[in-house]
Amino acid sequence: MTDGVYLGEWSSQEDMAKDFSRAYGEPLHEAMLADVVLAAYWTGSYEGDALVIFRKDGKLFEVHGSHCSCYGLAGQWEPEEVDPEVLLGRLDRAGEYAYGAEGAFKDDIRKALSAAEPQ
Repeated sequence: MTDGVYLGEWSSQEDMAKDFSRAYGEPLHEAMLADVVLAAYWTGSYEGDALVIFRKDGKLFEVHGSHCSCYGLAGQWEPEEVDPEVLLGRLDRAGEYAYGAEGAFKDDIRKALSAAEPQ
């Protein structure tokens, strides 16, 4: 496993895993096992948007989570396989009006994807 890039409200894998957990204060086991490339959590007024990109078995996966009010990201760990070119294309199409984690951290996401070595 490698050290991932953590942005916004997260500074570690444990921070990220705790926010996706349904058990208060306990990190989500699956999230702790992820080989994180990038984890970004953007928060606004009573809302949040998260993107996690990780490797598993030589493939890239992404997890999205969002919330309004105080409910947080609990229970939203649902990985989906993603092609890095598709993710980059999504960032490009969003342009300057991208919202949430992808908008706030799009340059960092591009850097992390280009630095991620294929496994």
